[in-house]
Amino acid sequence: MKKIDLVLIMLILLINFPDYAQSVTISPNGNSAIVDVSSTSKGLVLPKVTSPPTTIQSPSAGMVVYDQSNANLAYYNGAQWSNLTGTAGNQGLYSRFPNSQGFMSELYNSSPSYVSSSWIVPAGVNQIWVEAWGAGDAGFVMPTTSSNTTFTTGGDAGDFASFVVNVTPGETLSIEVGKGGTSTNINGGSTRLITSAAPARTYAVSQQRTGVLFNNIVQTTLPGLIQFVAGQDGGISSTTYVQAGSTDFRRIITGGKGGDSYPNQRGGSGNTISYDMSDNSTTGNLISVTASGGSTPGAGGGSSVGLGGSAGAGLLIIHW
Repeated sequence: MKKIDLVLIMLILLINFPDYAQSVTISPNGNSAIVDVSSTSKGLVLPKVTSPPTTIQSPSAGMVVYDQSNANLAYYNGAQWSNLTGTAGNQGLYSRFPNSQGFMSELYNSSPSYVSSSWIVPAGVNQIWVEAWGAGDAGFVMPTTSSNTTFTTGGDAGDFASFVVNVTPGETLSIEVGKGGTSTNINGGSTRLITSAAPARTYAVSQQRTGVLFNNIVQTTLPGLIQFVAGQDGGISSTTYVQAGSTDFRRIITGGKGGDSYPNQRGGSGNTISYDMSDNSTTGNLISVTASGGSTPGAGGGSSVGLGGSAGAGLLIIHW
């Protein structure tokens, strides 16, 4: 910025905000700074930006902002964004919340659809960072005859959410981590964090693909929300026809793949089956009999002929 531009800005500030005359100086004498902002009781507020690497287009080297995603100052060095702590990306959160404890679940093999735990807020802790994955759905069962035209899918993956929660030292938090879906209980369970100090709050992550459920209401602008990533939908099964001989025609069905979950958890693959079109038999034509399960946390299971692939269970991590 040219000196004349700074002078114009200074004049505008002086006219509209006379108090600035006591704290802002343009090109002060005896000072190497082009702008000198001074105060003994006030601070400087930088632009507040959520995820600067994706929000700010074509940043200039030396740019500094307050990164709301990490609750930290961030700067651009001409090649990448980093925190002023010297770490990149979400590492600023790890610096702010150095301790962590994880709560895991299991396959959805019984009721209720979650594993319950509790956690007591340590002394001196007034805020925590939470990462939560909803459990994935199991893969659906494929048709058993060549005449069946139903196209089944792999299971949907659980959503992921990262958010900061205000807490009270000594408060007991209830934790419900969703169980992954199985062939007998297709749907994966939601993962919840429930605070006990008034007013009680419930944060839930499932397969809604719209946002975090806060006190049973879907919120896309949840206070304290850092990141939300919807779980991927399960893939649809596909079918092809081949001629294996002069009178041998076959229908080949490949089951849908389970959805992937954040960050790179892979959904289970579907199985492939070949039908003899003359009598719908699979004898000698079965290519693959087992669909694979989804990865934990949260990935969906693959679609299968007999039993759908199991899904990845949920996960909740508390950082403080």
